Amino acid sequence: MWAKLRASFPLLFTIALAASCRFYALDRIPPGIYWDEVIDGQKGLEAVRTRSFEVFYHVGSGREGLWINMLGLAEAAFGANQFGLRVCAALAGTLTVLFVYLLARELFSNRIAIFAAWFLALSFWHLWISRMAFRAVLMPLFLCTSLYFLLRAWREELPARSPVSQWLLVIVSGILYGLGFHSYIAFRFTPFLIAVFFVSEYRRQKTSRQMTTRWLAMGALWLGTVFLVALPLGLHFLQHPQDFWLRASQVSIFSAPNPTKAFGIAVLATVGMFNIRGDPGPLFNIPESPHLLFPVGIVFLLGLILASKRAFQKDCMASGYGLLCAWFAILIVPQLLTLDVPNSVRVIGVIPPVFIFAGMGADAIYERLKQRKAYVYAFFLGFILVGAVEIYRYFIVWARDPEVARAFAQRYVEVGQYLNTLPKGTACYVIAADWGRETVRFLTQESHPVKFLAAGQVAATNFPCDSVIVPLYNTPMIFADLASRKLEVQPINKGDFVVGVVQCAP
Repeated sequence: MWAKLRASFPLLFTIALAASCRFYALDRIPPGIYWDEVIDGQKGLEAVRTRSFEVFYHVGSGREGLWINMLGLAEAAFGANQFGLRVCAALAGTLTVLFVYLLARELFSNRIAIFAAWFLALSFWHLWISRMAFRAVLMPLFLCTSLYFLLRAWREELPARSPVSQWLLVIVSGILYGLGFHSYIAFRFTPFLIAVFFVSEYRRQKTSRQMTTRWLAMGALWLGTVFLVALPLGLHFLQHPQDFWLRASQVSIFSAPNPTKAFGIAVLATVGMFNIRGDPGPLFNIPESPHLLFPVGIVFLLGLILASKRAFQKDCMASGYGLLCAWFAILIVPQLLTLDVPNSVRVIGVIPPVFIFAGMGADAIYERLKQRKAYVYAFFLGFILVGAVEIYRYFIVWARDPEVARAFAQRYVEVGQYLNTLPKGTACYVIAADWGRETVRFLTQESHPVKFLAAGQVAATNFPCDSVIVPLYNTPMIFADLASRKLEVQPINKGDFVVGVVQCAP
């Protein structure tokens, strides 16, 4: 038992560290709440309260319903706050680290798997998406889990298991893959990857007639399960075809004046995003930093080269190299066909192969060094330093950047948190004209009602004694207008905003 525990320690430590980095200070980091998070959270709460869960919601440019429904249930359990909004993402991100390990071990080796899991667990890129209420975080999880359980079901070299357990694994895999279509728009590209996967496995399984028949039966059950799980969303798109194309058409390169030029820019941006220049916006990244830390980027390139060479050797498609290369090539396409590149979210589907490639590269280097203890110690010290730097980059460099606070509208979150501290029954007025109003509404809905006013409504409003007024813009002008009405308001500076308390006549 002790030997097994010692052998499992690297994985257990990696998963524990991954969970710690994803759940730590989730109620404070990122420092505010982004607009997309707010509208999804609001819609999710509404669905829970009305018990009306939809397969597709017309919010933003349209969203698959699974994520919004999950958010609503989480908020019902943990409250309408940053933690309740993001706990599903943190859990999904932690599970992704685990299943990237399991899938890499199934396809390659335990050492490659643990290297890949370590890089992923502490990656800034995946930490970021695991701490945001964005539905895209589900895509790599559903893809990894569905492929892993399918492989476990039909790979003949694994220890024999009962037929019932094999069929059950196939059904679980089909359910998870079907749910992927309910997660994020880029998942619609994955059938091309599944086709590659099925062909490669068929070539490997056709060594005997009995194995081929078994494989075909399991494949049919898997496809049937996927069809049933994805069917509700498919029926919605048949009835409302505009919902299927709307978001894609908004960001497509074909909406640009020169699609060919836009495609060329997308290719160059995508090639450079991993090691040269990443997403430029503070919302998604340390502006323009590569998506991979320099040492990780180097071993990623090494692993990509090694896998590409082996992918064209006999039977290597079935052993995983070709599958991994196809995965990377197919799921990089969503970014190549869209504007505003590079984008951290649109390439979310390549996260598993990117970090498995990095694990391959690290494993190749370790093979060269393992005969000399000093080199091995230096190698693992480098591993630890890579993780420490990534944690520093996320929690110190990025999370404390004032530009990040502005991008996440931290000021509006602070307004909502302040209003929640007021005594029950306090009359609260928030003067706002932008999406900050929705952030405050989201955070205060469980405390007491807040009245939201446009600037033009202030003059016609009678503010009761001891009421609290919070202007979210043009604060001096609004307080001056109130003073011109002979209304005595005591301003209280709260740092990023000013509160006015209406004074009572003695």
